[in-house]
Amino acid sequence: MVLLSADKQTPGSLDLRDKEGGDEVCGGEMNGEEEPGRKWSGDKSVFWSAERIRSTFINFFTERGHKYWKSSPVAPLNDPTLLFSNAGMNQFKPLFQGTADPSLELSQLTRAVNSQKCIRAGGKHNDLDDVGKDVYHHTFFEMLGNWSFADYFKADAIRWAWECLTETFGIPGGRLYATYFEGDESLGLPADEETRQIWRQFLPETHILPGSAKDNFWEVSCKVDVV
Repeated sequence: MVLLSADKQTPGSLDLRDKEGGDEVCGGEMNGEEEPGRKWSGDKSVFWSAERIRSTFINFFTERGHKYWKSSPVAPLNDPTLLFSNAGMNQFKPLFQGTADPSLELSQLTRAVNSQKCIRAGGKHNDLDDVGKDVYHHTFFEMLGNWSFADYFKADAIRWAWECLTETFGIPGGRLYATYFEGDESLGLPADEETRQIWRQFLPETHILPGSAKDNFWEVSCKVDVV
């Protein structure tokens, strides 16, 4: 998942500078003439705009058979459980729940990529109290996502995530960390060793971290009554 701030200035940009003073690795100049992933030897202040991040992400996955699905309204039209769209998965809920109308194009999706405009300013997922305390909480932002509906699974999802971040966006792999589900005895769920082993193909063990049920599972279950 990739998050974009609604602001196209610094809060919504990707800083590709090496914070430890080494060579920059980026996706090239803003005019796109440089090869993705080649080392940068010019300006030491390299940023990608929100617009460029969005289009690069979407193009990466459409080239791999994903259907681009445009953002739904931030105020959902047919979902009484949400006051605002607060995640990229909201518009795909009928597919997850098995309630998609078979006559609609949505029901035929097997791979999708989207950039969903989101608002988190109330209800269960309220980020208002966190804005300003870190660099990644926003009340209005775009969430980029690639989705598989009974198509590919962990191996391809991880491989493409790695390719997209390191080769297309040019982020040094040594700066990346991944998590896997550590299991939960109270829920009768074992650790996700399959995901851990796949990530070992790309990252050292020290960069693969276990995550709890609280960190790995995100619930959208509360109904909002609009008066």
